[in-house]
Amino acid sequence: MNSERGRARLWSALSVLAVLTLMAIQTRAQEPAGNQGPGEIFASGGEPIYEDQFSSSCEKNNANNPYAGMNPLVCYGVMAPADSTGKCSLWGMTVWKQEGNTCYYCQPINPPTQGFLVPMDELGAADNQGFRCGVDQADPQCYAVCQGSGTFNPPPGTQRVPPSANPEQPNPAPQTPAPPVMAKKTAGSSPGTTSPRCDTLKAKNELPEFTSAQLATLTRDIAAAKAMVAKAKTYTDKIPWDAGTQAISNKYLGNATAETQAMIRQNVNNVLSLLNGIKSITGTFYPAGADETGEPLESGDIAYTEAESNNSPIFLTSLFWQQPATGPDSQPAIVVHEMSHLPAGGATLDFRYGQTKCLDLVFLSTHPLALLLQEPWEEEPVPAGAPARNADNFMYFVYYVANQRNP
Repeated sequence: MNSERGRARLWSALSVLAVLTLMAIQTRAQEPAGNQGPGEIFASGGEPIYEDQFSSSCEKNNANNPYAGMNPLVCYGVMAPADSTGKCSLWGMTVWKQEGNTCYYCQPINPPTQGFLVPMDELGAADNQGFRCGVDQADPQCYAVCQGSGTFNPPPGTQRVPPSANPEQPNPAPQTPAPPVMAKKTAGSSPGTTSPRCDTLKAKNELPEFTSAQLATLTRDIAAAKAMVAKAKTYTDKIPWDAGTQAISNKYLGNATAETQAMIRQNVNNVLSLLNGIKSITGTFYPAGADETGEPLESGDIAYTEAESNNSPIFLTSLFWQQPATGPDSQPAIVVHEMSHLPAGGATLDFRYGQTKCLDLVFLSTHPLALLLQEPWEEEPVPAGAPARNADNFMYFVYYVANQRNP
């Protein structure tokens, strides 16, 4: 598990839920403003750009890109059909252009994103420094939009072009080679899968150990995870589920069909069996530094596992101990998340992290207009049944089902 709890991913610049709300109330209350064209939208904010050899040679094949020229720090492009009169009249939006019966709008980002553009080959460098990046709609093959706290330190040979368009000097090459970034997701890995790293243990004499305090905390967390899943099982074992459990399933899994109930019922039982089958805490969980390949530098990982087998080690980074003891994002809940990744637990994947994005995942998977709103530059296509297969959605479902007031 990565990003908020695991690996960083490309993010979508605008919540699709907000876009849908606008589409649902499409009216002619606001006609396109004739004096606010694309030039003004672009000029309403400058974006610092980093350039390197890749961006200089990148084929900017934007001839068919309807959002070419749009400032991604100020505006997010949205496509929608014209109204019954053939006009672009989506309320609250600024018309970018119209091609036939298709309207392209600028959805203002308010306040404008405080970010920067980097060449696509520098996504790894931005990710390693803790920035979150998404493909630039205006130039999706060459640039990404990044944001986050701190100052981006570009790789050697890269120059920053601020809004003034006066390039700064490239970073000089370091005197000594930079250390390799280990155990990071490599280019080409498929979203929703584990990365091509090998989570193997160091030699026994090199393995770090949990402190006595950490071991006591983890013992408590495993007991709490068992209790949580066992309580959820009292609800999910029912055939069919009661109304409260179905409501939670609809919210976090996208539906409560008989098929979903059967699958989640089995997964809840599987995860509980894995938790009950832990014979050695230190033979299942390992502290930061036990991974032979080394932990990612500048990472936001809390815990991770390759889940290649039911004996795959689960690694807990230093951030794990900073998570709350109770609640939907607690340490026990994270244990449930990681156990669900194991083949005998449910073989869940990581499509989204955090409650907000998990609910967005449900929305994208269930709403009839969602496919119209999902553009090709969004972080990844949404597979069928994704919420029920997503580890965080499963984790939230288990937590909230277990914490219902009435059994």
